[in-house]
Amino acid sequence: MTAFANKNFKNITNDEGIFVEILNGAKYPAAMFEISESYGDIEFVGKCWWGTWFIDAVIPDMDLKKIDEKIKVTFDDREVVLPIQKVTKRNLGLSVCVRTLYWFVDFPKIVEFIETWKILGTTHFYFYYQSVTKEVFAVLREYEKMGIVTIVKTDFMPKTDNFDPNKALYQMGHTAIYNDCLMRTKTKFMALVDVDEIILPQHNQTLLAWLETEAKNDPNRERRHQLNLHIV
Repeated sequence: MTAFANKNFKNITNDEGIFVEILNGAKYPAAMFEISESYGDIEFVGKCWWGTWFIDAVIPDMDLKKIDEKIKVTFDDREVVLPIQKVTKRNLGLSVCVRTLYWFVDFPKIVEFIETWKILGTTHFYFYYQSVTKEVFAVLREYEKMGIVTIVKTDFMPKTDNFDPNKALYQMGHTAIYNDCLMRTKTKFMALVDVDEIILPQHNQTLLAWLETEAKNDPNRERRHQLNLHIV
């Protein structure tokens, strides 16, 4: 699972007090480690001290069936209860995940982006937003009514009168957003892009057709749901 933490926080190993607990009381030690959002260089992000972390716990197969609709994550004297959602079966298709839009005003760009990616074979879009103009939101809502767009509001982190971590959150935590979208998608393939990015295959293929061909040529790629593209 993904979480937000201060970049000064240290990685936690399985024996340092963080646990995942299922509702029957069984507890499993977990590790917590930072996802690099700055290409390995913390100085790259300046004063953006908050970023995305992974919490990883191994639950034995025999206990997976005991998991109800919620789990509890504990660390020292702190705890949080989280809902559990089953990952749906993936069908043929291509989903596009767009990282969080903030201060976004260019509504014609949204139309251009969606229509171009539709030509390339995209079957569904996931747009995450934090601050957009009413015109941008109106365009997204029209596509949502067509059934090809899912709009997801990204919330701010809690703040106090003296401290607001949202002012120092690198790129609105886009790595966490991508991982969230990975779980939401219902298609065999997905692309993680910005609204100014388009992937064009050669030989007059749609991107979906090209991905299908590549997956058939290398079944191991298909199992990983990952294809590395070389951008030139």
